[in-house]
Amino acid sequence: MRVPLPAGRAGEVRVTLDPLTHPLAEGRWDCYLVPRGATRGRRRLVCEVAERARRVGRAPLTAPDGETASALPYATADGFLAVRAWRRAAHAEVTRITVGAEATTVRAALPVPGTARSSCRSRARASPVTSASPRARTARASSSRSRTLRPGVSGHTRWDLYLRVPAHDVPVTLGRIGGDVIDRNKTDILPAARHGDETEARVMFTGAHNLAFEVRRP
Repeated sequence: MRVPLPAGRAGEVRVTLDPLTHPLAEGRWDCYLVPRGATRGRRRLVCEVAERARRVGRAPLTAPDGETASALPYATADGFLAVRAWRRAAHAEVTRITVGAEATTVRAALPVPGTARSSCRSRARASPVTSASPRARTARASSSRSRTLRPGVSGHTRWDLYLRVPAHDVPVTLGRIGGDVIDRNKTDILPAARHGDETEARVMFTGAHNLAFEVRRP
């Protein structure tokens, strides 16, 4: 994607990248400066500060086509400017996670009002998760980890969580793409629960900011 640079004072230019008017496919985007009218000579932009304070606690945006979108600037490990973008046709934003001794409860905002049922699946199989009927645009799902989710033959299984919503033909992912965090799998670490001597389970965010259960043998 190319965004033209507006006229400005020497050495200072301001560019606004709106995730609704400048839709980016989900992923990580490096930022470059290219001379006007040129096809070569691009230079990566150095990032001194990537300010995300205004996004703290904010929900993701809803595009005119109904997709859910979010975008955040950040500095790469080598000091260049990049943008982390999310854009999903079907997404339920997680608003609260409560970890109990026997179960984990997840609350999420539905993309459309109506009923839904929650499920989880690993690469090997799928399993239902006990859930309550949502009201308006929120849903509450609860799972007893020791009874429903068990590790695979390897001793470790990751169960991805999603919702089945009648308004969508595909499963709706549960995740948290709002706010100001670039890598929730590194910062939003929730406690694990032990079930006897054989199973340890915890809810986690994946690298894509989707919600999952990790079940393993200690």
